[in-house]
Amino acid sequence: MAKFLELAGAAIRIGRQSPAHGGSGPARSSKPLEANLLSETISASRHSIRTTRRIIIIVVSILIVAMWARVGVALVTFRQHAIEDASSQGRNLMIAFREEIASFCAGSTPK
Repeated sequence: MAKFLELAGAAIRIGRQSPAHGGSGPARSSKPLEANLLSETISASRHSIRTTRRIIIIVVSILIVAMWARVGVALVTFRQHAIEDASSQGRNLMIAFREEIASFCAGSTPK
């Protein structure tokens, strides 16, 4: 007249011990169940920790790569703008210098 209860893959036998076994209370084999549940909990906990670590490492890696990509794009953009500005300033200086030389050669004094 024993009943079985399954809990996370571990079986607990609930019933009455016969007087021949030295007791009249419920018969339970709690040590194997506790050990089994503990090992399953530890295993699940380790798996959860590994999964969490992997997720954190992947997310941080993606963020670092994205930040460096953004820095690279910014550097290329700033460099391109600096080259365009230098070219524009050089062109303006060349025009101003040519006008100064022309006015000097013409004999007029600059204003």
